[in-house]
Amino acid sequence: MKSKIIDTFKSLWRKNMGKRSFLICATMVSATLLILLVSRTPQGLYSDPATQMKALQQYLAGESPSINHVVMPKEGDLSEDAAGWISWWPPGTQLFNYPLMAGGVALGDALRIQVIVCLFLGSIGWVFWFSMFRFPWWIKIALAVALPWMRYTSNCLFLYITEILNYASAPWILLATYGLGELWIRGRLGLLRMALLFAFFGFCAGSVYVFKYSIIFVSIGSLVYLGITMFRRKSYGFLQTMACLVLALIFFIMPIAGLQVLNCKFNTGITPATTALGLNLCWQNLLFTIANPVLAMADGYSLLCYIFLHPVHGLLRNPLWPALIGLPGGLLLILLILSPSINATGLDSRRDPHLKILRDYELLAICVFLVSCACLFTLWSLSDNVSYEARHLAPAGIAILPLAVQKGYFFWAASRRGAVRAVLTGAAIAYIAVPLLYGGASVVGKVIRTPSDYKVGPSHIYNPLLADFDLAGVREKLITDFSSEKGIWYLPSYVTALSFSGRAIITSADFEDLDALKKRRYLSSSPLSVWALLPPEFEKNGKGDIIRNTFVQSDKWERKEIQGCKYFLWTTRLKGLTKWLKPINTE
Repeated sequence: MKSKIIDTFKSLWRKNMGKRSFLICATMVSATLLILLVSRTPQGLYSDPATQMKALQQYLAGESPSINHVVMPKEGDLSEDAAGWISWWPPGTQLFNYPLMAGGVALGDALRIQVIVCLFLGSIGWVFWFSMFRFPWWIKIALAVALPWMRYTSNCLFLYITEILNYASAPWILLATYGLGELWIRGRLGLLRMALLFAFFGFCAGSVYVFKYSIIFVSIGSLVYLGITMFRRKSYGFLQTMACLVLALIFFIMPIAGLQVLNCKFNTGITPATTALGLNLCWQNLLFTIANPVLAMADGYSLLCYIFLHPVHGLLRNPLWPALIGLPGGLLLILLILSPSINATGLDSRRDPHLKILRDYELLAICVFLVSCACLFTLWSLSDNVSYEARHLAPAGIAILPLAVQKGYFFWAASRRGAVRAVLTGAAIAYIAVPLLYGGASVVGKVIRTPSDYKVGPSHIYNPLLADFDLAGVREKLITDFSSEKGIWYLPSYVTALSFSGRAIITSADFEDLDALKKRRYLSSSPLSVWALLPPEFEKNGKGDIIRNTFVQSDKWERKEIQGCKYFLWTTRLKGLTKWLKPINTE
């Protein structure tokens, strides 16, 4: 069995292996140069993964029951703690970083190592995927060099986000799907062995749900492709085909159902898709479904967000503008990938007589693209709490990129009309070339802006919200008089919380409105000190007073400014409740 599988995969990649090896070397050299350029830049991260890393940090310190529980003081009685299960994001980040941090690697260094590994794995996988398509090798080389620098990936070396897991896993799902389909077509394995392979593939395809919820779209599209291939190429009988497909689906569902059971057990199954179920039929859903894939192919969405939605210098600050700019490209992309292949007579002397045949890998790219768009459109239509960011379709967008380039190149070469060539050239520049160049420029800009001599704390995290240059020194000044036995922190950011140990109320106050903050009431059954870090802008927008008033037992608040610290330190003493006064039920 093993030799037949290996022989099949060797036959798939033997053609043009020399050129493919050159592409792999090119992307590895490019990724290495990128890593060397940012090597002196400390690792940061976004607020979402900071929540997950805080859970892991607490678990390793013996403060949390699992790597997916965040422990904080109870709102109704701050003298007691409560563990909250994280279901908003899957635990992939914690699972990847646990071995490193358990071995003594600092949090920031563990994240940087994870990003580097994912960057190499993803880039090599995507180069393999791109190499199968039929367009000039100089374009493939350009894409291989540019992929690691694309903002979707390179930005993770500055601010970690779980999208890097999608980038690393998606191409290997595609390659494994294509290889399994070829094994089925050739029919070289017995039915039992083929069934075991389908079960194993289904389980692996479903397990990526633990990494990132949105990567499951790629897995579903891959299963759709396998179903189409199995019934088009009947290497086995109908019942045997159905048995293999059902087996793959069963094992595909198992890890998804397992994680969802845990979510339901610990947190009522709340996920981004289920938090606000209800019909949400609107024209924006269709607009973003059409526009986002072309904006995700080379991460042109990030460039448009920088131009239009930047909080400081954004031109219009309306999320519809990036989608409207992406709409023409999205329509052109759909037209290209769904159009029948054309005869490329005259393109070169070899004349490809099989150009009209839809290759299996092309069908796979189309299945993943269409299924991903359909799944996301369905989720948007069934939930009021939606995110229209293009990154959710990035794996499908990158997967369809080589087919779009191939079709566009053939149409450009075969067309005699200047208008057609102008449209295709303009689209390639606007939606592929410019975003990729922006990715490289953004790397250089961030390296210049980020101080290379930034002094990180024990977590080795870059956090300009806490300190511009010397986080370690600021942290030491803040914790000098703090006692974890008699006091708690109030921290307005999970990123900031990673630099402090001890009991802490961790919020996202910067992103919450005033009404939400006013609803909170913090009480303690025993005397307790509160150390609150609040940004200066909270004193201007009213959030500072609201937050301090939520501690209803507090004495007079004292403000202290720490040199180099971006926050004001506010301290107070909670008197504690009398025996006859019960804590307010805040649930």
